[in-house]
Amino acid sequence: ASGKKKAGEVQKELVDTFDPERAALIYAKLKANGTAVVPTLVGTQITSFLDEDNHQQDTELKYLGKGLISTYAWRVGRAQKDTLEQVIFRKEMYRKLVALLPVIKKSGMDIIAGTDAGFLNSFIYPGFALHKELQIFVEGGLTPLEALRTSVINGPKYFGLLDKYGSVEVGKKADLLLLNANPAQNIKATKDCFALIRAGKVYTRKDLDVMLMKLAELNRQTKQQ
Repeated sequence: ASGKKKAGEVQKELVDTFDPERAALIYAKLKANGTAVVPTLVGTQITSFLDEDNHQQDTELKYLGKGLISTYAWRVGRAQKDTLEQVIFRKEMYRKLVALLPVIKKSGMDIIAGTDAGFLNSFIYPGFALHKELQIFVEGGLTPLEALRTSVINGPKYFGLLDKYGSVEVGKKADLLLLNANPAQNIKATKDCFALIRAGKVYTRKDLDVMLMKLAELNRQTKQQ
């Protein structure tokens, strides 16, 4: 119908007319209303750079069932049909989104880590993707400690669950990830796991590796059927 615009046209207009000062005012209002934002940037990064990395060699693929992997094809196929101009714009759009992080941070609005992992969202691997999201936050202007807060504190805070999560205290949930290095100095340390405590049970790095190995083998057998 007359007057309607395609999604690509709207996105381009958004990038061309974006006003950081006006955005900051809007974010401040959202902060005052108690609103938080979950950017889920990792998915946009993956889709935007599929021409440089098709993710076919990702280790994490072996941990996923073929049913889930098959749903990735729709989004991948759509991206592969893009023109060079559209590919370039996708990357520009992604960089613009990442550049919003300092603006949001300055407004005081809470940022919450999330990934949109699941069906259709290509190569956003459950669990693994959260580590990449935190890295993007740091690359975009948050300190490693601020990035950690988006996951450990801001989520429980938004849902009123800080009485159970967000710090190590008597009476709180015993869900802890023990690391070999300090993620407040280098956010990539979140992937350097020493042990996991889940619901009071301890899993060593060896235990976790065995679980992953068994999952990979189960998926391998299933895919051969």
